[in-house]
Amino acid sequence: MTVRALSHASVRPVRVIEGASGPKPRVTAWVLYLIVIAMVFFGLIYSQTRLNQSALEIQEIENLIEAEHEIAEDLSLQVARLRSPARVQPAAIDLGMVFPSFLETLTTPGVVAVGERTLPERTQILSAP
Repeated sequence: MTVRALSHASVRPVRVIEGASGPKPRVTAWVLYLIVIAMVFFGLIYSQTRLNQSALEIQEIENLIEAEHEIAEDLSLQVARLRSPARVQPAAIDLGMVFPSFLETLTTPGVVAVGERTLPERTQILSAP
């Protein structure tokens, strides 16, 4: 092989175009991508914070409901104690309230009682301890 001089070869002159410096890196796409990722990240943080706040509010309400149930239970026990015949009977006797020694039936002319009980049943009910 022989080497030829470059002078004999046809060489094209190089043209310089001003303003075209090659492919520019796409910074705007990366910036938008990072902004979207940051927004998603902060959105997740915000949603978790709201969920935790809601859970705390629900827990506080459940605690209040539990306390109210305890108060209602105490009040129902107090009502049961106050209604007990063992408590009411001595107070009634002190006030002069006693069972009658005899049963007197009062009737009004023209009034008919529906489902009237017989005299032995009434005596048995009144004399029950």
